[in-house]
Amino acid sequence: MMRSSDVDQLVAEIDHERESSLFRNPDRPSTVFVKPRQREDIRVRRAKTRARTAAWRNDLDRLRRPEAHEIGMSLVAALVTSDLLNLTSAEVGFVTAALADLEARGFARDQVLLVLRRLRNRLLPDDRKVGESPSR
Repeated sequence: MMRSSDVDQLVAEIDHERESSLFRNPDRPSTVFVKPRQREDIRVRRAKTRARTAAWRNDLDRLRRPEAHEIGMSLVAALVTSDLLNLTSAEVGFVTAALADLEARGFARDQVLLVLRRLRNRLLPDDRKVGESPSR
């Protein structure tokens, strides 16, 4: 078994030999196929993201194309302003599926219905329930 000092000396000799005679030829062919990416400063990356988002929104405006949020709000407005007693079975199924989806995502059904009632009150102020305060 070698002593620690003998091991250190042997390692130093091997490293010296490697450094003095085993080095790469600087004129060898390039082995770089893909240049490494430079990390972009976070402020530059965020500015580029804002520019892409602005361009995307400009395209939406130019094409008069709604986002999913606007479509969803239009559907909700149509739901809360419709005659709820005269919905077809397909429409009832659609609303039931939407409520079930919200519940599955963790929202309380009574709170969902409260939000829908508040939106209905805002869109149809003459249709408030009896005894309901106008500030709700």
